[in-house]
Formats: sequence, C-alpha cells, structure tokens
Amino acid sequence: MRRYEKMFFRLTLSVAVAAITYLATAPLDAVPVLGVGDKVLHATAFLVLAVLVDYSFPAASFAVGKISLLLVYGIALEITQHFLACRSFSLLDWLADAVGVLLYVVVATPLLKRTPWLQRRWAPQASQ
Repeated sequence: MRRYEKMFFRLTLSVAVAAITYLATAPLDAVPVLGVGDKVLHATAFLVLAVLVDYSFPAASFAVGKISLLLVYGIALEITQHFLACRSFSLLDWLADAVGVLLYVVVATPLLKRTPWLQRRWAPQASQ
C-alpha cells in the first residue's frame, strides 16, 4: 500500500474510534437511533473497525494481535458502560462486537481482495 493510503486509513480509524467511544458512553437519548437492533450496530461498528485496523497496518496480518486489540477495546467499552448511570455492561454486546470482527475475516476479506484499489493491502510490502 502507498504511504498516503495507510495515512488515510489511520486517520479514518482515529475518527471511528473517537466516534464509537462517544456513542458508547453518551446518554442513550443523545445517540441517534437508526431503527436497527443494538447488536447489529455493534457488529457493524466492529466490522468497520476491523477493516480500518487491518488497512491501517498492512505489514501485519489480521491475526491474534489485531483481533485481540479489537476485542479488548470492545470489552473496555462495556466495562466503562458499567460505571455510567445511563449505560450498562452487556456481554451480548461484546459478543456482537466479536461477530463483527468475524464477519471481516469470513465475508469482507474475500470480497475486499477482489476490489482493485483495496486489494493492494495484500500486495507484498515494499519500502515506501
């Protein structure tokens, strides 16, 4: 991947983490509801995060390190919610986060590998 592509994904990852952290800790009445289930939102958020983490750091494969980082972030959000009066801890939310990561591995990765601009993530790394 080109340097500017990695920087784009890293900036987007930073914005996504900030937005998800805000939405996960804000009072529920301040969070826009899209009419889909809470678990679908969790899975979608972590699918997006998985894509962004993987593309932000293409030299490392999407394996234990990246997956662990995402799952630790998810459980940290749930633990934080436990201490907020307007939120609560939910192991099912964390499992939905894990489903989002799994969707990246099983569904999104094969599709992205066929997308011309995005398939460069899997090209051999050259010093750039």
